[in-house]
Amino acid sequence: MKTKVEILISIGILLASCAPATSTPPPLTNTPVPTTIPTNIPTIALTPTSTPDPNAPEGTRGSDAEGEFVKMENGDISRKVEYKTATGEVLWAGWTIEKTQPGGISLIDIGEINVVQTRLLFQPNIQGGELFLSLTHEDNLENSPNANALTTVVDTSLQIRNNILGDNKALSTWFTQMFHGTAVLPIITSSGEGADVLLGPKTGFVTVIVPFESLDPATVAGVTEWKDPYSESRKNFRSTVLGVDVNGNAICLIGSEEPLDTLPDKVIRLLSLWHAGNIINDPDQTTQEWSDWLSVFVTYADAKGNKNVPDIIIIRRQ
Repeated sequence: MKTKVEILISIGILLASCAPATSTPPPLTNTPVPTTIPTNIPTIALTPTSTPDPNAPEGTRGSDAEGEFVKMENGDISRKVEYKTATGEVLWAGWTIEKTQPGGISLIDIGEINVVQTRLLFQPNIQGGELFLSLTHEDNLENSPNANALTTVVDTSLQIRNNILGDNKALSTWFTQMFHGTAVLPIITSSGEGADVLLGPKTGFVTVIVPFESLDPATVAGVTEWKDPYSESRKNFRSTVLGVDVNGNAICLIGSEEPLDTLPDKVIRLLSLWHAGNIINDPDQTTQEWSDWLSVFVTYADAKGNKNVPDIIIIRRQ
């Protein structure tokens, strides 16, 4: 009987055969996105502390299952998080509200196999952020691998990045490593330091939306300014890749000049995929640029081809 890893490898080879054979992605096309509201949005139970913790920040209601302090912010659960490197350096710390489903959205999703996570978190003070309820992904959306899946293009881009497209032996090793959470993706952070992202069932890319003014290139090193390519008004954004935390996640920041609720769903999908697309496209993130693979990721996440719902479903509060 085949193991899950063997099945993953076999399907990975099939995905590669479905995807474009060259490194040039298909052209970007705009597709209307239907509105689909999932009925299984998860709820998170708080664990109140029986005895007040003298170290708990003011306004907290207790801690969650991971021991993180939590409080309510405009109907959302906000957590005090701290991302450290393996050597103990604090990359970023603050209160955040996670908008993606628990554990993140799997960019490679094949049946029971879910690897390469992307997570999108908002700081509580981000204007318009409270009007977003969730970003979710319907498990195994495509039912079978095909060229219209976000899974397919992410898988293909990683094979091209690792120069293993068409090499079944190397592909077998790579998929086995992803399944076990040991697949290494080398990067150069926005400050110019080398680091290794780990791709697996629990790791990948973490993006925190922070105030636009907090990422001023005049005072913060390694910040790139860029414009939204989808809106006529060309909204302004700033972003940076801080480094890799002790668990192997790439820790990244984005700031939006405009309130988040004024941005269309396609741009919110762009924000959730910005760092994954650019890091996979190019290891050097000292200056971030709009990449071909990023545009393809957003296109496929935004209901490409014959799909009935997007690969990344965005629910806004009414």
